[in-house]
Amino acid sequence: MRKKAENSLLITLKELARSKAELEQIVFIASRDFKSLCRLFQQSGHLGNGYKGKFLDKDAWEIIGTLLTALVGMPKTYQ
Repeated sequence: MRKKAENSLLITLKELARSKAELEQIVFIASRDFKSLCRLFQQSGHLGNGYKGKFLDKDAWEIIGTLLTALVGMPKTYQ
């Protein structure tokens, strides 16, 4: 009975280690993608500044405004 419990525990520990590794990979990918998105927002802010006083259609200004609004609300650590 004890041997069966030990085997069951070993299987559970292996599954837990595998799940932990998968979770770490997911977090790594999500973090990398989030940082890339933050850089994109930051670059869009520079884009808006570069076109101040120049003609862009209403849709372009709305997109730039939306991106800048999102950037302003982001924590400084992600900018």
